[in-house]
Amino acid sequence: MWWFFGSRKKERERARVLEQKVYELEKTLVLVKMTLQNLQSALLAMSRTQDGIGRDISSIGEVVENIVGVFEVEATTPFPLQPASNDDDLPN
Repeated sequence: MWWFFGSRKKERERARVLEQKVYELEKTLVLVKMTLQNLQSALLAMSRTQDGIGRDISSIGEVVENIVGVFEVEATTPFPLQPASNDDDLPN
């Protein structure tokens, strides 16, 4: 019967070691969850920032297109190189 009590002691020790491992794994799991939540928040913030930057670049592109369009219209409009009449260049 001594082997029975000896094996029970080993089983109790093994159970204690396994409980300690489970405890450590649970702590690690909590840390991993927190890290994943932080990463998710950071990725969400980055995507919102990139969306905002994309919209800003789009708006800037539209403004530049409008400005270029104005210059193109002015470039195609003939500038009068001579006064329309001889009196236009005289002071009043």
